[in-house]
Amino acid sequence: MAYVFRHDESLPGSTRRIARELLEDSLDRLRGVRPEDLEEAVHEVRKNGKRLRALIRLVRSGMKHGRARERRVRDAGRVLSPLRDAHALAEAFERLAALRTVSRPDPAHLQIRRWLEDRQEEASRQAGREALPKAQALLREALDDVGSWHLERGPEVLREGLTRSYRAGREAMERCAEEPGDEAFHTWRKREKATWYHLSLLREMAPPRLDPLIGQWHALSEVLGDDHELALLAHLLREAPVDDHDAVHEFLAQLGRERAELRVRAAALGQRLYRQSPDVFGGSLAELWADWKAGTPE
Repeated sequence: MAYVFRHDESLPGSTRRIARELLEDSLDRLRGVRPEDLEEAVHEVRKNGKRLRALIRLVRSGMKHGRARERRVRDAGRVLSPLRDAHALAEAFERLAALRTVSRPDPAHLQIRRWLEDRQEEASRQAGREALPKAQALLREALDDVGSWHLERGPEVLREGLTRSYRAGREAMERCAEEPGDEAFHTWRKREKATWYHLSLLREMAPPRLDPLIGQWHALSEVLGDDHELALLAHLLREAPVDDHDAVHEFLAQLGRERAELRVRAAALGQRLYRQSPDVFGGSLAELWADWKAGTPE
């Protein structure tokens, strides 16, 4: 489903519709989910949560209690994150291992694989016992609340949200250049992804203009996401119960090389995407919205 603002809806109307669609889809995915489908369902629910939080941030200057509503959605995602993280890190390890020159998995590789698989199984058990019911309760609360969302209309709400998000991303990128630590890159990833979601919401305003831009922001999100997964994997590998410490060091060295390449790519993409001033970025899109909505009951 495409979660986008529509030309024939007001900004408040579109916002509430998209919020309902995201929450209903999440609840549908978790309702009666089979164990073999649990990881995929959780992955999609967490993505829906990030889209919804980005939506709330975009219109937050015109919404009462926006921060509290965003926190509720964030908490639902956090409840489910151990399962998704365990699966993503196991996949990231296998991608990393595939880059090695050995012809077949060695004992250290097999030990780490089994350990990561055990973590996945435990995360799945915990999700079934505790995480799913709690997440579903939070999502139902959020859905019940959508009808009470009262928002201001007009392009100024969008201008402020777009400008704030873009400025936060650019500042986060600059911090990565000054102090390139894991937390700095993780923060940039979160701020950049919000702008990607915002542009995706606005796509129907001007698809020929926005589609290439959305693709570039998505590409940067993928690069920063890969770096984040490898950062988490590096911390995990240092704790791995493996006898062959040299093999672990080899994995970590390969991981470090991959991350260095990802960060070079991220810097190049970021320099292109953040070359505008925040005010120009937000203002130009708000003006496009005003022109698009001219003559409609906005």
